[in-house]
Amino acid sequence: MTRAIIETDGRAIVLDLSSGASLGGKPIAGLDVDSLTALIEAEMRAANTAFAFGRYLEPRELYVS
Repeated sequence: MTRAIIETDGRAIVLDLSSGASLGGKPIAGLDVDSLTALIEAEMRAANTAFAFGRYLEPRELYVS
């Protein structure tokens, strides 16, 4: 049996933080840190989880703004 690299609560979500993405129906482009954090936390609350992961190597605007 393969052991998990990161132990989660079993409800972890994968976030799309790529260019042009949205969370909760709201575009994430141009958001300040507090606004983006609030959207991520809302997604986590909706999934009843304390764990969220972004996808590997996706192009993200937040790295250039």
